[in-house]
Amino acid sequence: RQKNGVEAVPEAYISMLDKLSPVRFKYNGRGDKYHVGFIAQEVEEAMAQVGLDSLEFGGFIRDVDKETGEDVFFLRYEEFIAMLAAKMQDMDVRVRKLEESA
Repeated sequence: RQKNGVEAVPEAYISMLDKLSPVRFKYNGRGDKYHVGFIAQEVEEAMAQVGLDSLEFGGFIRDVDKETGEDVFFLRYEEFIAMLAAKMQDMDVRVRKLEESA
């Protein structure tokens, strides 16, 4: 009841995933703990390559730091989960077809 415009994940989102490189990194000034994820600027570039903008993908946020005036980028990783599931389901179908033809 709280959603509208519900549809299957469009192919552009899956294509965007193919353009991303997962990385390991540390946050500046936040200790020595490693994190894994994506580089937000690379996500923005991949979105542009497949024709998506920030209104079409809520997982990417670009804002301006009020104190410094610099661009600040954020990723909402929970938004990537459904795309990853769609990609896995597509791969599962392909594997099953390959196994059946072998």
